[in-house]
Amino acid sequence: QNTPNPFNASTTIAYDVDRTTDVSIVVYNEAGNMVATLANGPAQVGTHTVTWDGRTATGTVAPSGVYFYRVTVDGESITRSMILMK
Repeated sequence: QNTPNPFNASTTIAYDVDRTTDVSIVVYNEAGNMVATLANGPAQVGTHTVTWDGRTATGTVAPSGVYFYRVTVDGESITRSMILMK
């Protein structure tokens, strides 16, 4: 799960990789529209973190609300929710 949650300025998502592989982390809004891509590419073995600053892929500030992030590794995904409070 991301921390902190709910968050105001930014939140951090930590994930572990047990072998070098491609990782994708994408943020979606409640309607299921992609908001931002936080990771998309190879990750080495170990623990990694990405930070979402509440901005969209175009750099605009996302409105307050519930968002979802999907972590995909080797075709398997986990989806979690987070709350952005401005």
